[in-house]
Amino acid sequence: MGILSGLKGWATRQVLQLSSMEGWSAFVSPTRAGVSVTPESALRNTPILRSVALLSETIAQLPIGVYEEESKKKAKHLPLSVALSLEPNPHMSSFTFREYEMNCVLMKGNFYAEIVRNGAGQVVELWPWRPDRVQMCKDDKGGIWYEYRPADGKSAPVVLPEKDILHIRGAFTDGYV
Repeated sequence: MGILSGLKGWATRQVLQLSSMEGWSAFVSPTRAGVSVTPESALRNTPILRSVALLSETIAQLPIGVYEEESKKKAKHLPLSVALSLEPNPHMSSFTFREYEMNCVLMKGNFYAEIVRNGAGQVVELWPWRPDRVQMCKDDKGGIWYEYRPADGKSAPVVLPEKDILHIRGAFTDGYV
């Protein structure tokens, strides 16, 4: 077994030890060693940091695009294509957005982004939400809603229907989050 495969095996075991089907909330209390582990503190462990960075940067580099159904050609002219492959919002590149997306899935279990549409209903912007500030809710008719609590603690929560949220799920046990 080479050094890299040994390190990969060790990092995988570390990530598996830090993962939980119930999510990171299982680590609020101290571990057997007496140390509380959070996604942020886990990133102080160099193999975990490098594993997350490697996966996130690799996913962010993959080509992404929107294709026309009939011709199977890239539809570069559509606003959604621009939002996904060039600039999801005025403050992020596509690479940064997708790198953050993968970081959230790996470290928090879910990624959420608000979908902003133009007057024609086309997706023009994607704004990421911090996963720890999102609550998924189901109404009495079975509809899914997402509630985002702003960081300031004073602003009213933003509540949007499922159609206005891009939700990428990591490992889950309930089929939702």
